[in-house]
Amino acid sequence: MPLEKDIAKEFTKIFKQYSLYIPNNTTESGWPDRLIQTPNSVIVACELKRVFVNLSNYYLLSDLRQEQCAWLAKWQRSGGKCFVLVGVIRFDLLVGYHCITQSNWSNWLLANKSRYTGQGMRTSSEVLVWFKEYIGA
Repeated sequence: MPLEKDIAKEFTKIFKQYSLYIPNNTTESGWPDRLIQTPNSVIVACELKRVFVNLSNYYLLSDLRQEQCAWLAKWQRSGGKCFVLVGVIRFDLLVGYHCITQSNWSNWLLANKSRYTGQGMRTSSEVLVWFKEYIGA
């Protein structure tokens, strides 16, 4: 069964053309798992999560802590780009990825209480295409 560290390894493969950083901030909780530096030096924050889709074909981001939600909300409120890369697991197999963003910064505050459907998953290469569109490259 894939673990979050397996999703982190795949993240590194997907985004290998970018400069990647792993924040290590012990003074403030909620920092994202990864920072991606784009060619024009924009920093995009990314939280990594794995979820299990239930038989009703939805999941919750219940492992996304409220501190993480608040950090993403503040980042987006200040004009930053951020997303959660979700490795979706069904029957102990990684079946694809979701890239969760919010249209309004305040929506991050409820992101860990919202339902997400198990449909519309992306492959690794589709995640990269999505990201390039997301950053406007």
